[in-house]
Amino acid sequence: MSLPNCPHCGSSDFRQGGGRYGGSFSQSSVTCNGCGAMASLLTMGRESLTTFFREEDLEENPHGEKGTPEAFHTWANQVLIPTWRHRQEAVMNHEHQEWCLWLKEVFYVQFPELYEEGAPGTYKKFSDETISYSECPPEAQKLVDDQWGDRHTPKKVGSYVPIPEDLQAPVYPPKAPDFAMFFLNREGGWDRVDPSVSAEIEPPEDPLLRKNRELFNQVFTALESKVLQNIER
Repeated sequence: MSLPNCPHCGSSDFRQGGGRYGGSFSQSSVTCNGCGAMASLLTMGRESLTTFFREEDLEENPHGEKGTPEAFHTWANQVLIPTWRHRQEAVMNHEHQEWCLWLKEVFYVQFPELYEEGAPGTYKKFSDETISYSECPPEAQKLVDDQWGDRHTPKKVGSYVPIPEDLQAPVYPPKAPDFAMFFLNREGGWDRVDPSVSAEIEPPEDPLLRKNRELFNQVFTALESKVLQNIER
């Protein structure tokens, strides 16, 4: 991936160092070969953000080496990544609805003999939402591959029901710190993030926190029914 020109010296010559990785998220350190400025490249799925730091913003680590400030990592972990996760969840919800609609309107129309309605809560080889690809005849597998791509290529999300425009545009980073310069990857190019615009954007709730809360609410509700008293949450 090409990077934006260095805002300090205008150079487009960079070297990339190691990165931190977790799931679909990656972080790579970047150094400008023109002036030595440090930057960080963050990516998750379709989202990419490059952050350039000023010399006075860098902090020394325990080894006496200068690196990205801790406040940046806090913002990335508590604001940016949850915001990206929120977008990914929305895209995945669209993908699931699109897939189910295609099965109903196309796949099972052409292959009605493959449909099996199982009991609720049980695994279904064929249903309103799933198919067992390996158990489909070759002509049914071809229908899937022609629409969505084969198993060796990325799934063509949006090929049956287009992804809404608001889910296609890159996520504008909310509450970006004012001590760094941020560049958002947009349609193959990089746009400078406007701090005043970013400051007005409220980050969405982290899907992981919401799912954890929903899970523990179910656990506490079950426990309350056993002990016959309310549990403080």
